[in-house]
Amino acid sequence: MRKLRSLSIPLILLVGIMVSCTKEGPEGPMGAQGRQGVPGSGGGPGATGPTGATGPQGPPGTANVIYSSWIASPGTFSAAGWFDTTLSTIGLVSRANFSAPSLTQSILDQGATIVYHTFAAAPAAPTGGANAQTLPYATTVNLPPLQYLQVNYRPAVGRIIVFIKNLTSTTSFGLLTGHYFRYVIVPGTIAGGRMMNGPASGYTLEQLQAMPYEELIKKFDIPRNGSNVD
Repeated sequence: MRKLRSLSIPLILLVGIMVSCTKEGPEGPMGAQGRQGVPGSGGGPGATGPTGATGPQGPPGTANVIYSSWIASPGTFSAAGWFDTTLSTIGLVSRANFSAPSLTQSILDQGATIVYHTFAAAPAAPTGGANAQTLPYATTVNLPPLQYLQVNYRPAVGRIIVFIKNLTSTTSFGLLTGHYFRYVIVPGTIAGGRMMNGPASGYTLEQLQAMPYEELIKKFDIPRNGSNVD
């Protein structure tokens, strides 16, 4: 009986030790972050997507509108300046020729040509033509007697003829120092007397001529000075 009791004590201690060894301790602190890894190589290009549908055609632009700079009036009465001549259906006039290389027969047949006049005291040139008048316009000269004049123009292939018709007598007149002219050519197709293309679509030549200068250059995006004539 003594021997049995003496063996039971170590056994109880062993069980207590085994139980205490299996118990989990508290969580330790977080370790430091490791170094960033080497970036991987980029992937290859993806497959090309399908082509989108073609959009509708935009409206005609104004790139084909032709405009000159302000051209000084000739300063002489001669064949190269103001010259007396006879124009069909008009009669005796004084005329001057202004070069317009872009004015073709096609434009004469299907386009519109508009001419403006302004005055700037010499030697200054006009700066924008704020006082621009559309040709034709009427004026008077107190010679005397009082002379009634009409300043008008007639487009032709490669040139514009500006002429002065004296409605009172046969006395000739010309516009000399300080007078300037500028032309605007609007190519297009005229159907029933109206333009069919671009910003001028729906307008007649008479309506374009009656449009104030400031309104017209804004409508066609024409700079106040300068030219796109080749």
